[in-house]
Amino acid sequence: MHRTTSCFAALLFVAACDPGIAPPEQTIWEANLIAAPEYPDVTGSFAAITRSGGTEMSIQVVGLPPSASYAWRIRSGNCSNPGSVFGSEDAYPDLVVEEPGATGADIFMARRLVAGDSYNVAVLTADPEPDQVACGELAATGSPAAASL
Repeated sequence: MHRTTSCFAALLFVAACDPGIAPPEQTIWEANLIAAPEYPDVTGSFAAITRSGGTEMSIQVVGLPPSASYAWRIRSGNCSNPGSVFGSEDAYPDLVVEEPGATGADIFMARRLVAGDSYNVAVLTADPEPDQVACGELAATGSPAAASL
């Protein structure tokens, strides 16, 4: 068993070093949040990297009223015509606002954002009938390998 594991690890190392073997596709996604008219002071950003095992996501929001919680979601479609939630709603932790009105979250989801598809990130009130506080449309901006060259 140990020998098999060692051989497999060595194979992965050789494959990673061989320029003829393509690494799993990786895509960087970014969005700037645009506030709804009722929340003119809200700004923020979103970034994600999709790899073979899933998607790492980070959202940062400022200008929200303090001492409150907000929901956030990645949805298919665009901000004016949003579709279904990417993944489970339970996967997105609430954004809890402390003083001075800034909040954020980092999560990993074992799903991949698909290059060529449309997505948006929305910050929502935590009401049973949520209002959209801010939204941004995701843009695939490249791959980490290209960004590091």
